[in-house]
Amino acid sequence: MKNKIFQLVESTRKFVANKTIIAAVSGGKDSVYMLYVLSKASPKRLVVAHFNHKSRPESDDDESFVKELAKKFNLPFIVETLTTPPPTGVSVESYYREKRYEFLKNVLTSQKGNLISTAHTANDIVETFLFRLFTGRALRIPKQIDDNLFRPLYFTTTDEVLKALKYLKQDFRVDQTNFDLRYDRNFIRKIVQDLMQRFGKRLIINTLQKAIFINKRAGGMTKVVDAFWQSMEDRKKNVELIKTVIEKIRDEELSLFVLARWLYLNLGFEVGHIHCVRFRNFLNSHAKEIQFPLKKKLVKEENFLTIYEVR
Repeated sequence: MKNKIFQLVESTRKFVANKTIIAAVSGGKDSVYMLYVLSKASPKRLVVAHFNHKSRPESDDDESFVKELAKKFNLPFIVETLTTPPPTGVSVESYYREKRYEFLKNVLTSQKGNLISTAHTANDIVETFLFRLFTGRALRIPKQIDDNLFRPLYFTTTDEVLKALKYLKQDFRVDQTNFDLRYDRNFIRKIVQDLMQRFGKRLIINTLQKAIFINKRAGGMTKVVDAFWQSMEDRKKNVELIKTVIEKIRDEELSLFVLARWLYLNLGFEVGHIHCVRFRNFLNSHAKEIQFPLKKKLVKEENFLTIYEVR
């Protein structure tokens, strides 16, 4: 285990050398191990950032734990507490994530940081891949380093994290909501755990490697399609033009992918397979408007599509 920890520290060092790193630490096993690795990788400066969601009775205890952990490593500690509950009709998980990253980006700016470091493990990446697969979304996964986001545990499994923390005799916080199968992410995590019991622990790394390969191919296709739509300028909202483009694509999945990218570029967020089918049917119908998630709708106005907020 000692060698594995050393190898991870050394591989992390090349990403953080001479940089100010903002470490997003929740107090859970992954972020606690990430903080240890970052501290040993010797960045120019390391700042511990904790976002208190106030979502559980234990939230304040999590904050106290991370504060003491930062003190143990002799690192600056910055915390923000969420004061506004999720609006009605908005996904709680999405709202928390949006507010958390808003906080981290503010810390990055105020501390003149170079990278935000998050504790996504190989298991998390595989779960993201499977979630997108099951919900009919584009098969994209996060990269190890993407703009100002860095994921040092990208190729580290949850099992390896637990073994490392046991070796280091380092405790961590446990969020009991992670075991609530009503949440999609937790349900998929349970599926992955069951698959690992049957096919072995290599399942995570093998799936991650396949996901990275698919992601690279999909990324190339995404760039081509996005460039096409962007070259259309104002004409890209012309109903007849969109219909003509789709009609010329004989492959069903490719045509829906092209529509998905149109929706992403114009609505600003991704939609699943079913919404792409709905959009295609809408284009070929006499319907005047179609509604999408996040209170957005498209309205046909003189053969052009206009985007409106749903009040």
